[in-house]
Amino acid sequence: MIAYAHASKVFASAWLAAFFLLVSMLCTACGSGAGSLPEKAEAEASSAEAYRICVRDEASNPVSGAVVQFCRDDLCLMGTTDESGRTAFAEPEGRYEVHVLKAPDGYLADEKTYAMTDIDEELVITLKAE
Repeated sequence: MIAYAHASKVFASAWLAAFFLLVSMLCTACGSGAGSLPEKAEAEASSAEAYRICVRDEASNPVSGAVVQFCRDDLCLMGTTDESGRTAFAEPEGRYEVHVLKAPDGYLADEKTYAMTDIDEELVITLKAE
């Protein structure tokens, strides 16, 4: 019984260490010193060359507060839509996968994954109300 308890603690410690390492790697990939993720997304939204994402409801009204994940093989960034329902990512041209990580209150989660390949492309995502 003691050996089992010790093994459980060792496994839990290893799992936590791996989790914190992953989190630190993701934070480093986001660009330390670039400000918080919402600030970075807002700054990038004004960039002329960026991948732009617009989140709307079924009546084409902007949805603010949607958390959007923007990923390629070695990097994932997050942005939150502003009052116009937009966020943007100024990243090198390539293939990115986009999904709504968290829908704001009053909206259903969107389980779809969207692909973006062209810089200056705008992706429109429609969320359904609860």
